[in-house]
Amino acid sequence: MLPSLQTWLIAFKYLGLSLAAGSSIWATVNQLTINTADGHKQLTLAGRVSIMLTLLGLVISIVSEDLQRRNAARTQAAQVAAEAKRTNDIIVAGQPLTSLKLMWTFQGLDASLVQRLQKGKADAIAFIEDQQGARGGTQNSAVFRENQLYPFLVALSRLFTGDTEKGGDSNVIVLFPLGDDKSAVIPFGFLESEKSLGSDWAKAISSEPSSVPSLEIDTHAGLGNSALLNWPDLETNETNATITWELDPSTFAKSLNRQNQFIVPTAKLPSVVRVAILFDIKGLPFASGNFALPFNQDFWNVQNQPDTEAENFRGKVYPTTQNFASYIQLVPNNSTLVVYNYTFNQVYETQFLDEYGEAYHDTRCIVFEYKLES
Repeated sequence: MLPSLQTWLIAFKYLGLSLAAGSSIWATVNQLTINTADGHKQLTLAGRVSIMLTLLGLVISIVSEDLQRRNAARTQAAQVAAEAKRTNDIIVAGQPLTSLKLMWTFQGLDASLVQRLQKGKADAIAFIEDQQGARGGTQNSAVFRENQLYPFLVALSRLFTGDTEKGGDSNVIVLFPLGDDKSAVIPFGFLESEKSLGSDWAKAISSEPSSVPSLEIDTHAGLGNSALLNWPDLETNETNATITWELDPSTFAKSLNRQNQFIVPTAKLPSVVRVAILFDIKGLPFASGNFALPFNQDFWNVQNQPDTEAENFRGKVYPTTQNFASYIQLVPNNSTLVVYNYTFNQVYETQFLDEYGEAYHDTRCIVFEYKLES
């Protein structure tokens, strides 16, 4: 391990002092000059050594002083930046969260996922080219979500849990919590029909179709989905995939689920983000119409004890490629000063409980956990 700058400063300081003292002692105990035959003085070897020691001490003193000045400037700049960040954090903490820019990146994906992404893109393009008449961006983006984004999230979940050969539907729901207490959640996803919701949810959605507008039910490939101004978008590049979602104030307000409608989330985001992906959905263990109200809040946490009655339950799982990486970036309220960057920490399958505290097997869930970068 290399010495720190502070260690070098201390070393230079004492080295300069030592050379100055050595030069004085050397001059005291040695004859520095002699008189030549013509009356001039001439340096002896000891004299030349004394001058060299003096000059070296001077150089070291100058270098030490310059390093100290630079270190002081660097320290001051770091203190100013830290104070500015602390001030911004205090300001942000007091602001209600009204919009959010979300970027969720996966790198080093498994070959099967890359093929799934490529097939989804090809299927979307083929569908669009086969349609008659002019089509707008709203319609085409719905096609790409249904053919590429949602199937990718399902395939990602099944790959991590080892169910690579398992067939099934494209039902998937993603939950982004906005605080450490998970009292506010941003959901998005797709269900093939209302039958996947369970009776209570199906009744709630039927009576009020706009209760969860960010949850797409049935295909919107024909007309598009204008329930939100902006929808999640998927971009791919070789073995990488990035989901971006610009939640403008209107989109954010419509998509937000809260435990208490009188408490709004603040722009101070959590230090640990856990993103839940629900798949193999045959019902929803949440209060109807609100993903911030699960029957049991503990589903967000790692469950070390496996459920012996659920043969598909995996607990903690691991990436399938050595170079897998994942990141999340969140920008609250379109800020240019405050950006939250998160790094992948772990992934695990969790399990729901129903309203009676019994294991709920009608929906599976995998949670990606990220920690805030310092």
